[in-house]
Amino acid sequence: MLKYNSLHPSSKRVVSVFLRLKSSLAQKYPDFASFELNPSLLKAIETEAKWTTPTRVQRKVIPSAIAGNNVVASAWTGDGKTAAFALPTIHHILEKHASKEVTATNTRSELIARPKALVLSPSGELARQVSSDFQMLSKYTDIRTEILSNERSVESQLYKLKSDIDVIVGTPGRVLQHIRRFRERKQRRNDGDEPAGYLDVSRVEYFIVDECDKLLSLGFLPDVKEIWSHLPRPDKQSQRKLQTMVLSATIVPEVHDFVIRMAPNHDLYDINKNMSVPRTVTQIMYEVSSQRKYSLLEYFLRRGGKVSLKDGQVLVFARTIQRCDRIAERLRGNGFSAASLHSEMNPRERQEVLDKFRSGEIKLLLATDIATRGLDLPNLTHVVNYDVPHIPEDYVHRVGRTGRAGNLGTAIMLVAKEPEIIRTAEGRIVERNESQYLKRIEEFLGNQEKGPGRLEHRKVPGPWKDEAKQVEPTSNSRKYFQDPRKAEYKEIKKRFGKVSPYYTKENYDQVMREYQVNFAKNRGIDKIKSHPKPLLKSQVPSK
Repeated sequence: MLKYNSLHPSSKRVVSVFLRLKSSLAQKYPDFASFELNPSLLKAIETEAKWTTPTRVQRKVIPSAIAGNNVVASAWTGDGKTAAFALPTIHHILEKHASKEVTATNTRSELIARPKALVLSPSGELARQVSSDFQMLSKYTDIRTEILSNERSVESQLYKLKSDIDVIVGTPGRVLQHIRRFRERKQRRNDGDEPAGYLDVSRVEYFIVDECDKLLSLGFLPDVKEIWSHLPRPDKQSQRKLQTMVLSATIVPEVHDFVIRMAPNHDLYDINKNMSVPRTVTQIMYEVSSQRKYSLLEYFLRRGGKVSLKDGQVLVFARTIQRCDRIAERLRGNGFSAASLHSEMNPRERQEVLDKFRSGEIKLLLATDIATRGLDLPNLTHVVNYDVPHIPEDYVHRVGRTGRAGNLGTAIMLVAKEPEIIRTAEGRIVERNESQYLKRIEEFLGNQEKGPGRLEHRKVPGPWKDEAKQVEPTSNSRKYFQDPRKAEYKEIKKRFGKVSPYYTKENYDQVMREYQVNFAKNRGIDKIKSHPKPLLKSQVPSK
């Protein structure tokens, strides 16, 4: 790590200003009581959340939001962004309840929800997590929170939509579905015997978009824009104001354009300006043959030492749902407590897996990017990138699952030495070059030579070797090199018919590459008449 005395004078001035600002914020807001929050909130913070000191993003966002300003903020994953917008929102609603600013038409028996706050999240799992935080912080109040996500059917949500709901947390698609349903009812002007439960957003005063960068990258922008069009516009005569808060891991250009449209006048706190990995996380990468990744993963799960996955909880990121299931099944077969988490599981199954993982019953969790966005895993000690993400931002989000709230964490990445030929879900044949993905990640992080935040290139410690077992030639055969990827070879043989496994060690990479291309192009065909021969016997060198 660079020492302060070795810095250039101009750099020293910048560091000094930053430290003074940080120190002044800490002095001004040393604890949550200094925000002058409602006493019920302070009680919940002390007894339920057990927080003592606000995080940096909370020190910046909470005072601004309590003042009624629009807020746009970015911060590291796990830096307390949910509390940063939940606390001022609940505080405002409690203040309005205290001043009896409740519309007379809102009766407990009315089956129309007219919430004061609307929170949008990119996934049902994240919506459930945000809702849980709202319920925890409002435990000693009469504020009620409800979830509207695609994890449950629309019909099952109708009878929960009542007038005593103050906060709605949901995914854009499902929230929009309920808004459209209410507008269709108004157009019919028929209050007869219709299914109960409607969502009216005409009285929303606090609009919050959480994990905005992920929400936009998943294609939810059209839904969010339509939801925005149904929200009330500011009215000077009635002194009605719509407060907007946008929280994101980083302010990417898409988020900036979104903010300019939704909240042109706002306070910006770009804390994670460079979208960096928390300095509490040790980042390590190992270069390994793609077919030996599982062997190396299991090696780290069994060994001790400084770099080890033997103790603690491990979250392993894989490229596809099928890959997660396959690795988890193989780990269970070898005596490890492992499970997979992905979008094809129903809510009950997902929650059951998460509960077991949080309680320690499951040690290894195999997951995809979308399945884990926004999850709170407080005891997570290790993250493993089994497959290197091709988008650098996804790497930061993955690694940010550990090392949260100042705790130490370790992130290990397994980088394939050679490119792979794969077939996408859309049927396209593409090349995955993880070495190129690694370069993008390092450029994105601005990888430095020393100090915290560096992605370290290391050699595998201990006796493990990146070599597959070789079969000794028999007396009746010539010198050959047998395919070490036995499972892959069996699959190729099953698809393409009878093939010879013999080829020279020098030709191995070229031959297997031809097989992978042919296999990808003809997936789903049991047998084809022509295929590349691995090696003619006449080409095999004699002893």
